[in-house]
Amino acid sequence: MGSLKVNAACLETLAELCRSWSEEAGSTITPVTPGISVQASSAAVVAVHANAARTAAMLGARMQENAAHLSAAGAAFADNEQAGVAGFDALGGAAV
Repeated sequence: MGSLKVNAACLETLAELCRSWSEEAGSTITPVTPGISVQASSAAVVAVHANAARTAAMLGARMQENAAHLSAAGAAFADNEQAGVAGFDALGGAAV
């Protein structure tokens, strides 16, 4: 099994991507106004758009949640790294 390399800045970059994608997901659905001559088809299209809008909102919320978790993980990782450095420094060692 290989080692996991974590970088707090990369976690924050991924969090920003999730935020951006969530905004994109919510802005890509354009509702259709049903016309008189094709009401049955238009109603079906409106229903599909409504389902797509709900799905986009759900995915957007999930991506926002992932972004928050990634930001928190990045901050916790950076804090842990700082604590490790401080502990090492307290021993009188030199950082490499």
